[in-house]
Amino acid sequence: MTKSKTTPASRPKTTTVALEFPFEHDGRDVKDLVIRRMRAGDALSGEGIEDEAQAGLQLLATLSDLDVEAIKKLDMEDFIKAQEAMADMMGKSSRATMQAVLAAKDKA
Repeated sequence: MTKSKTTPASRPKTTTVALEFPFEHDGRDVKDLVIRRMRAGDALSGEGIEDEAQAGLQLLATLSDLDVEAIKKLDMEDFIKAQEAMADMMGKSSRATMQAVLAAKDKA
């Protein structure tokens, strides 16, 4: 039996998370989040933020092209769904990189 490999071209560049609890931000209704794949520079979006939770909010904001204040308005259920979708979009190597960055930050 042969295993089929997923090629980079076949993986989605974005994923959409439909919010169960939409909210308003800056005069517009936010009904879903479109989360894109992580780029190398995105790992720096939380640079200088000591709090791990705040750094996670910043990364989600960066990947969904929203500001942190919008992300803070997410219902917790929607936030967890968004985090799971973000982890899926990061892929194994990006997740490992982020864990290394957070570990190094904890040691500093």
